[in-house]
Amino acid sequence: MVRRTFPVLLAGTLLLAGGGNAGASAALTRLQQAYGRASATEAYNYALWVRIALLVAFQDNGKRPLSLTRCDDERLEIFATLRFNRVESCSASIRSEDDYRAEVRFSGGLAFEIDQNGVRPLDPAPSAPKSGK
Repeated sequence: MVRRTFPVLLAGTLLLAGGGNAGASAALTRLQQAYGRASATEAYNYALWVRIALLVAFQDNGKRPLSLTRCDDERLEIFATLRFNRVESCSASIRSEDDYRAEVRFSGGLAFEIDQNGVRPLDPAPSAPKSGK
């Protein structure tokens, strides 16, 4: 909650300091846009880590199928720190290097689908990064 509160407090301070003028309003808008982009980028980065970790876990499991219901499973080594988002749900399954699927949903509403074709937003948001392999 503190991480989400800070930008709001900072924006409120800017509005009060500027007396609510157009400059403060523009600064608030830029701050909100930057926060939205940072949140979307962080969520996308986490989804990329899930993809990598799932493939590594498959290799470590002797190339046997895996089915996971959480991303904090000890078999997934995800080296991403979440500052703006919280994972609401995560599931993943893999049968081969060419046949896997995962889905990650964040508390802020962002959600990503992960498979052999890349990482894509489930609920497309204008600020969500584009898919990449």
